[in-house]
Amino acid sequence: MNGEQPPIDLEHLAQYTAGDPAIEAEVLALFLSNAAQQLTLMADAGGGTGWAEAAHTLKGAARGVGASEIATLAEAAESAGEADCGQFLARLEQALMRVKAFVTTLPAA
Repeated sequence: MNGEQPPIDLEHLAQYTAGDPAIEAEVLALFLSNAAQQLTLMADAGGGTGWAEAAHTLKGAARGVGASEIATLAEAAESAGEADCGQFLARLEQALMRVKAFVTTLPAA
């Protein structure tokens, strides 16, 4: 990762999974599915209340699994104006792709 922080804080996640790889894999799969759904809702909303609610949900889910980049972006996106929604959506999609790629490197359960 070139000295960069991984997209998932595995120590944070282990607090909820007791470090069990099978549980971690299940939780991360649920997160990835939920995150994709929230991004779709955000794209469909394009701003306003629906956007903010989906961003808020994404922020909470990301914090739960230790995906701090997504949580930070989602928090900022919650109050984004319509003109900024496309930019936030693109950045969130890129961050989610980094999480997906990282998850594929984790040991199989």
